[in-house]
Amino acid sequence: IFVPFKEEKKIRQVLPFELEPNLPVPVDELIIDYQKSADPTKTGVLATAVDRAYLEQILETMTSANLRPQLVVPGAIPLGLGLAHYHALENQALLLDVGPRRTSLIALQDREIAMLRSMVSDISSETAVEALALRIRQTLTAFGDNHPGGFAPKTLYMSGPALADEGAGQRLANALDMELRSIDMRTMAPKLDAISTTSDQWKPFLFDGALALA
Repeated sequence: IFVPFKEEKKIRQVLPFELEPNLPVPVDELIIDYQKSADPTKTGVLATAVDRAYLEQILETMTSANLRPQLVVPGAIPLGLGLAHYHALENQALLLDVGPRRTSLIALQDREIAMLRSMVSDISSETAVEALALRIRQTLTAFGDNHPGGFAPKTLYMSGPALADEGAGQRLANALDMELRSIDMRTMAPKLDAISTTSDQWKPFLFDGALALA
């Protein structure tokens, strides 16, 4: 979302009105937050809308277990920010966090998250992979048509528990006709150099999201 000012109060006032035309539910049923660009010359913000009742249910469940959340974020965002911060990315890149039932798609532009979408997915068969690839292409086409200069990444980064199937990631990359690059936050972040990289217990596609959040 592009806003004409940078003051926090004004941004929070205008966001519900800016988002409302694109939302499938009434805006008062949602909790809305945003993140400003790290570049002070840019006026765009990355906005997120979450179902209020769903979020309250999660927080109540954690409170009943004597857990006090310090931060609530959409699951794939820390990994996207970590990849953009620690890795020498191309100008445009695509990150997919692939779970057993949902995939988060992150468009990375100029080392920032330009867009995030979550979609139902299944990569257990060739037909399911092709169906997911079609939804991803449609999403990228729609985003590129409304993005200054377009969006046509050539490089694909992938993570997530569904990649326990060793060939699944490559099948999806082939369906998208993109070059697949590996992710391992443990080796990307300089402060973690001392951690052993030989342990068989470390599986980046399972642990990178939690490590990026930390």
